[in-house]
Amino acid sequence: MSVEWVRVGDVLELQRTPIDIELTESYKRIGIYSWGRGLLHRSEVPGTEMGSLPLLHLPHRGTDPEQYPGMGSGGCGYVGG
Repeated sequence: MSVEWVRVGDVLELQRTPIDIELTESYKRIGIYSWGRGLLHRSEVPGTEMGSLPLLHLPHRGTDPEQYPGMGSGGCGYVGG
């Protein structure tokens, strides 16, 4: 079996979708472990407690919340920087 090596940027496109925090909504937060160890699921919090860091929407890969727990429509992650 042979493998063709390609650059990630040749097959994927980086897309960042910032979210505007609504103070009356609740958000499911995630963090990202270093060294590719995955996602850290954090508690849901109201918009009033989200802080001032820029946040991005993290789309989920399906509609079944059991299949992708914690990744509902309010999922977001912190932008590095």
